[in-house]
Amino acid sequence: MQLAIIILTVFLLYGNTIFNKYSIDDQLVVTNESGHQKGIRSIPGIFTSRYTSLESDQNFGYRPIVLTVFAIEYEVFGNNPYVSHTVNILLYMLDCFLLFLLLKRMLRKHNSFLPVIITLIWAAHPLHTEVVASLKNRDELLSLASSFFTLFLFLKYADTNKFWLVILGVFSYFISFLSKPTALPFLVLIPLVLYFFTEMKFRKIVLLFFLIFMAVIIARFGPRLFLEESAHPRLFLENPIRFETFWVKLSTGFYILLFYLKKLIYPFPLLYYYGYNMIPVAHWNSFQVIFSLVLHLALFVYALTGLKQKSIFSFVLLFYLVSIAMYANVVRPVMGIVGDRFMLTPSIAICILFGILVLKLFRHDIRQPVQSKMKITYLITGTLVLIIPYSVLVIHRNQDWKNYETLVKADIKYLGNSAIANVHYADILKEELLAGDLNIREKKEQISLSISHYKRALEIYPENDLAWNNLGSIYFNMLGKNDQAFLCIQRAHEIKPDEKAYLYSLAVICNEEKDYDQSLFYLNKYLLIDSLNVQVLSNLAQIQATVGDIDQATSTNIKIIDIDPTLDLPYQNLGDIAMKVADTSRAIYCWEKAAKMNPQNKEVCLTLGDYFKKIGNKVVSQYYYKLATLQQKTSVPTNRI
Repeated sequence: MQLAIIILTVFLLYGNTIFNKYSIDDQLVVTNESGHQKGIRSIPGIFTSRYTSLESDQNFGYRPIVLTVFAIEYEVFGNNPYVSHTVNILLYMLDCFLLFLLLKRMLRKHNSFLPVIITLIWAAHPLHTEVVASLKNRDELLSLASSFFTLFLFLKYADTNKFWLVILGVFSYFISFLSKPTALPFLVLIPLVLYFFTEMKFRKIVLLFFLIFMAVIIARFGPRLFLEESAHPRLFLENPIRFETFWVKLSTGFYILLFYLKKLIYPFPLLYYYGYNMIPVAHWNSFQVIFSLVLHLALFVYALTGLKQKSIFSFVLLFYLVSIAMYANVVRPVMGIVGDRFMLTPSIAICILFGILVLKLFRHDIRQPVQSKMKITYLITGTLVLIIPYSVLVIHRNQDWKNYETLVKADIKYLGNSAIANVHYADILKEELLAGDLNIREKKEQISLSISHYKRALEIYPENDLAWNNLGSIYFNMLGKNDQAFLCIQRAHEIKPDEKAYLYSLAVICNEEKDYDQSLFYLNKYLLIDSLNVQVLSNLAQIQATVGDIDQATSTNIKIIDIDPTLDLPYQNLGDIAMKVADTSRAIYCWEKAAKMNPQNKEVCLTLGDYFKKIGNKVVSQYYYKLATLQQKTSVPTNRI
């Protein structure tokens, strides 16, 4: 009955995520970038490659278990967000089920209602919405389930002394770490639970610690023997703490611990991302830092005082401090500085305290069974008083996770100090402008709003090259303010000189302003980095032809043909060049070849239609006009940046 209540509660809380689409960072696991889209055939490759390889400078991590699960899912269902969200819900149910079993075993000398009360509070805690509603965070669900199972097996071993349970438990923890290294706190949490809730001898606990420690070493360092070197730039915008001294990291770490404690008790607002400068770099003269230091030292000392007596309050405090320590950014700074998803395990301690509080409020001994039906009613009411507000927040929050756009739009009002979030929001507005579905008034308002958020991002962090570039794109594409666009993108180029996209954008702006020498300068600079980009070569050839360098323009187009003989673009360019020198037959030959290679090239088809109409060949003219009418796209690059 209790288990059915837990499962039903999880479904009621997260059932509305089934209809969500893909959201932020889901491309890491649901697109071909994750390498799983060959189904089960991709599994060997998953175990011998990095977690993600999005770009040449983004190749990091090793989480083969979660990608294997997605590969199996893809084999059966293909890419289906509804199925993926359903699987996430089922995994969260599994986590809740395992937590309930663990609590029943750990608290078997306590009130029988306590495990289910704690589990229901944990299931409804709003900080978990990011983990359940985000497909990318399935690794957290899998890792926690394996860690729970490891602990369950070790508790069984403590009760039965069957060593095969230890072997299976060590393997389970190995799987947990391969799901995601956030399993690391369980290296200490498992011995902690065994000490508090079993009669296991200390030397056995040490032995089990050693075995799971070896599992961590193998899981952490073994893959390095066959994986390519990790490449993951550490950006100031993502976490500025990594660039500070140890003492500043420590002071900021205590600030972060206080932030998390407040968020665990009052989980609002829920945010998809933080980053610079949502969480400030804090120093020892900060009241929050000192208060957090005193508070956490007091909690630690109090926990030690009940260690010998195996007080449940000592256990809860030590569990909390151990599970949250790795997210303080002192030893290893984490992406985004803080994150709601990191509280999946630490929240267990808080929920245990909440569960005890429910019993204490009605003056009930947590070690005694509930006899009175009236007291049972009180317990249910007290639990609901806490769970219902949480549930309302969870169900509403799930709707924000419908897709990337809805998520960012819902959170931006709370993320005014996040440089990256402001860029995310401005980018969404820019993409909506490019889609062209807005009326004149809406377009004007959207342009203004997008510019304001790019500027806000630059106020927070002036060295944000992406914000400079995208702001320049708005000025150029939407407002025709080429001078301002050039200054913005030039600033982006100064910050990141080797970024090819900025060089190309500068070349396009200069070309638009008929500053052909500067345009050629930036295109040639681009080609020093990437000499085989046919679009850049095509632009180069067109400008060379414009300035009268026909031989160079011809040579550049021939180079494009050598790179990719199937492209229509160089033949279109050669036709334009031939027409410039009044070689009409050569021009028509090249244009017709371009049209034959790509009948979807509308511009070429229109040009040929006009030519044959002019010379009175109506049949051929109508043929090309018909092609042009049918096709809506062209391979000719646009002057858009």
